[in-house]
Amino acid sequence: MSSVVELINRSTATVLVIGVGAPKQEIWIAQHKAQLPNIDIFMAVGASIDFEAGIKPRAPEWVSDRGLE
Repeated sequence: MSSVVELINRSTATVLVIGVGAPKQEIWIAQHKAQLPNIDIFMAVGASIDFEAGIKPRAPEWVSDRGLE
């Protein structure tokens, strides 16, 4: 078992938020979900963290308005 999975299992967390980008985060969740019995909710947030931190610029409004972002 990876050290990350061990750390998560030793915690009291029931929600896991992963932001390493698609599809890496979805693959990680699929591969490790069975090893994380205490986690009820898995959230793959991808670039949302970078957007909120101001690290990555958002798409132009017209792109976002059309659901393409």
